[in-house]
Amino acid sequence: MKIKGTVSIVTGGTLGIGRATVEQLLELGGKVVIADIKCGDGMIEELNRKYGGGDKVAVYTKCNVTVHDDLVSTISKAIEEFERFDVLVNNAGIGGSQSFWDAQDTSDSDLVIATNLTSVLNLTRLAVQHWNSDPELTGVVVNLASILAFEPMPGGIPYNAAKAGVVNFTSTCAYLHPKIRVNAVAPGFVNTDIFQCSALALAEIKRRRELNDVLEPIDIAKQIIKCIEDDSMYGETVSVHPNIPPFVRKLHKAVYP
Repeated sequence: MKIKGTVSIVTGGTLGIGRATVEQLLELGGKVVIADIKCGDGMIEELNRKYGGGDKVAVYTKCNVTVHDDLVSTISKAIEEFERFDVLVNNAGIGGSQSFWDAQDTSDSDLVIATNLTSVLNLTRLAVQHWNSDPELTGVVVNLASILAFEPMPGGIPYNAAKAGVVNFTSTCAYLHPKIRVNAVAPGFVNTDIFQCSALALAEIKRRRELNDVLEPIDIAKQIIKCIEDDSMYGETVSVHPNIPPFVRKLHKAVYP
């Protein structure tokens, strides 16, 4: 699916990988609904001026991805503003704390799972329901996974588990092809706020920078675009690392015999 003329929803689109993805989509002639719990009103005028010449090519909707009504409103916003949507990028995510074993309740781990995994399932389901409502509609979903789904580190246990769930979910969605394609991108360490939430993560980022082993958001955004535009890709998870070409993880796809 070529980006030009399409409408995309990008969760967590105000910062980091989400923001880089939004700009890539707009640069290629698409329109974007930015769905984020962080206020994005201030960036909309800038994006419309830069990429739309004043025309409306980007809109913002406040969305807490753990709240089902916000997910429904996000789909409605795309239809209301642009009369359609073709692409969903499930990018929103949080890191959570590193003290899983010492926690006295489940609030932190519940929030990590709800944000990084449950929201991906729920918003994708709403998107699929919309696309399945009309035989003429098709759609593409790209989920943000992580290298930690395959190579977990100590700490961040709910995060690792959630990202592994995203990978499994993506492979399961393979049977939706060809009407709907679902892929995932699994980055290595990326220079974003999510890896600046703890001393352990900051130390790891510093160590990896010394080894030239840290990605920038634009590196991941470019792979997201490839997952959207390559019609041969479905149910795939692509790993992105510094210094080596992206590669597809060989996983079983859930397809009808």
